[in-house]
Amino acid sequence: LAVDGRLAALKEYDWNPAAYPDVERIIDPIVTIVRLLRARAALELPGADRGDLPALRASVEAGLAHRATVEEMSRISGEVESALGGVVRGFDAIGLCFPDVVVRNRIVGGEVPKTQGMRRNRLRDFETQFAQLTALDRTLAAYCAPGGVVGDTNDGPMAAFTAAVELASSPHPEVGAGGVFAHTLGTDLGTGIALADGSIPEIPLEAYNLIVDLGSDAARSLPAADLRSSANTNTGIPGTLQRLTSQAAAFRFTDEVASLDEALRAEVRSLGFVETRNDGGRDLLVVPEEPVDQRKPYLAYLMERAASDEAIADVFRRIGEYMAVVYLETEHILRTGIRERFLFGRFVKAPHCFALLEEGARRRSEELRFVAADSEMAYTPLMRQLADRRDYTVAQFGQAVGAIYFGNLPLAARSAAEG
Repeated sequence: LAVDGRLAALKEYDWNPAAYPDVERIIDPIVTIVRLLRARAALELPGADRGDLPALRASVEAGLAHRATVEEMSRISGEVESALGGVVRGFDAIGLCFPDVVVRNRIVGGEVPKTQGMRRNRLRDFETQFAQLTALDRTLAAYCAPGGVVGDTNDGPMAAFTAAVELASSPHPEVGAGGVFAHTLGTDLGTGIALADGSIPEIPLEAYNLIVDLGSDAARSLPAADLRSSANTNTGIPGTLQRLTSQAAAFRFTDEVASLDEALRAEVRSLGFVETRNDGGRDLLVVPEEPVDQRKPYLAYLMERAASDEAIADVFRRIGEYMAVVYLETEHILRTGIRERFLFGRFVKAPHCFALLEEGARRRSEELRFVAADSEMAYTPLMRQLADRRDYTVAQFGQAVGAIYFGNLPLAARSAAEG
């Protein structure tokens, strides 16, 4: 949330759309967070002097806590709205980056892993559900002021746009003069490009679907739900970059290490990061997502251990190597001539992990250069404010700040046109 050029609030929420069979579970947290941030902004507006403001502020801060539920956030927003009445004002702009194909602010893909839970739900019509997701920009528009706008794009292009905006404000804007190519490394691999004029091509760059290494017969025969599998969680096709980069690769490569290290295997199981589950008579090795989602904690554990365990360090080098393959493959297709790849996400949060990615990349390409989207890349006023915070990092929330600038693009264009 930005109010009058000030970064007023940030909210983290653990969200796992791939596991949700109903579109409401995907949409409701987004809408509820927007509503909560609107309530937070309302407490600073002139005339917001009704009700017990200290108590309302304390309540909103509780809603902004990481573990606050959708129900708690909704209740708190209602309390503020009731106390302030008509003083609750809509946003000038809402920026959103969504993990699916997005064209002209509309979510139009529906075939990415994030919607697999909806696709598997035979009790509801998928197309009817997905139509609600497509119209998410219109749903969010209800929280805008008259004339307000909603700007939506995929998380990969948002990463590229964010890097482009920061570079344009840097002492060396010529670095991004030819365009910016970026990736997000987290649950999956996001890919995006911003052209030299700052525009985002309206084409999906779902590089995680590129097939580069079919792998072993054993890995190919396992279903995608198994962490050892090389199958794409969306298409089922083995050997795609999805299982060679990002979190899925970290888990798969670590299992290969653990097969030779009994102590490591026992430890990750005792910590609850890995377990065996029976699926139709077949034992699968999984990172639990329910009742507690262990993916973030497991990745954090591996990142910390990589600083002192050479075998785990090489897991991240291998991911870096395949990120170089991403570079080579996308350059073969797109011919951008851009040798820098800006990396966003949790992998970048730890400097030693980023260094390992760089080491691995050099195994495949000497010309490729990774740039960490961290506090060193904070040049715009909002990003500098984010870099100064102790609770959240640029690596985590850089795209969210970029989304604020992205959402305001139409307003800036409108203002320029009106002179």
